[in-house]
Amino acid sequence: MPTTRILSRKDVSHIVLEARTDHVRVTLLVSERFPYNYKANSFPFFFRMEDEKKAKELATQLDTYLDSGKSFTITLSGSEVTSLIWGEP
Repeated sequence: MPTTRILSRKDVSHIVLEARTDHVRVTLLVSERFPYNYKANSFPFFFRMEDEKKAKELATQLDTYLDSGKSFTITLSGSEVTSLIWGEP
């Protein structure tokens, strides 16, 4: 059963590009919000992309969107993001 999360800049600490043998990942490092993040674990959620150019475009778009103060909704299958909805639900 897929899991849904709503993420904002307060939840996403880093956006990382990772090269794999068959694809590129855009990984969001997500942690609990302050003050609940003391000794909390971070969670890596990733988008699977075909090439570096698309991955860079998505990472830039996510960063700009989060910096604007808006939130987005992701649907997860394990740690992989299967869908992205821009804007708060």
